[in-house]
Amino acid sequence: MNAGVDVLAAASGVVRGLRDGMADIAPGSPGAPDIAGRECGNGVRIDHGGGWVSQYCHMKQGSIEVRKGQRVAAGTRLGQVGMSGKAEFPHLHFALRHAGRIADPFLPHGEPSCTKALAASLWKPPIPYRAGGILGAGFAPGPVTYEAVLAGSAPRRARLPADAPALVLWVHLFGLRKGDLIAFAISGPGGLSLKSSTPVTKDTARIMRFYGKRPGDRGRWPAGEYRGFVRLMRDGKQIGAAEIPLRVAP
Repeated sequence: MNAGVDVLAAASGVVRGLRDGMADIAPGSPGAPDIAGRECGNGVRIDHGGGWVSQYCHMKQGSIEVRKGQRVAAGTRLGQVGMSGKAEFPHLHFALRHAGRIADPFLPHGEPSCTKALAASLWKPPIPYRAGGILGAGFAPGPVTYEAVLAGSAPRRARLPADAPALVLWVHLFGLRKGDLIAFAISGPGGLSLKSSTPVTKDTARIMRFYGKRPGDRGRWPAGEYRGFVRLMRDGKQIGAAEIPLRVAP
């Protein structure tokens, strides 16, 4: 959100509604406004014709660049990602409706069945549906907070000194299901090999976990090249992975 990520119109149409001016603050936080009836926060609604309407919510305060009644083309910049309204973290809530009902862009005409073929995706070009995976990962010299991960300020060190107090590998994941396994591994000079795994105990939309060690009695890490590996496993299959390089300086 701080860097500025543009929100673009999914298809051509006419802007039928918008809101701006709501603060980018999580509900319940000190100074948070009453959001009753305004859960979408700052947002834009576009009528694409034929009963199709798209809605874009939780956009950044003061970022809306279109006006009501304006005709837009696919790709027109509408504003930027924020966390206004009912949002615990910066993101875009994108909703698509047809004839007043929520439609899934991956299955726009409902679920497939034995007598009904899979409906064509509305995404152009088609994109794969990911039921879970890794949003980000990095090395840090100590524990990492979820607040820092959500704010985008969690350390992603490419270099650490040999006297770093700890070697910590963190990961931010989405779409977790009960029974998934989060596996960590760190390799380094001299055959250094650190491994750990964490089972997921309940279905969770987003989660952050980290694993690390202190340098031991010598108080220093061997200088050289390190690698961090994180894997998300489901039913014995890998559905997400990240590899992060690190150099420890003498």
